Amino acid sequence: MSDPVRVAVAAARAHDLLAEDHQPLTMTPGAVRALLARTQRRLQELADAIEPVSAAEDPDPDAAALSDRRRYDCL
Repeated sequence: MSDPVRVAVAAARAHDLLAEDHQPLTMTPGAVRALLARTQRRLQELADAIEPVSAAEDPDPDAAALSDRRRYDCL
């Protein structure tokens, strides 16, 4: 279950990053790599706040296989 406060904080941080005016074509390669790393961290933080990895993992591999077969109409 996600914590509403944690989700709000993560969303605000992601929005702040998106609000920055980035011009990748004028940035050095190191600055682009740093921006990409910050973006990945914010996205991971937001994804973890919404649904932590442990909650997202399916503990039953047979259920996942059945779901995949249904999705692709293999039954």
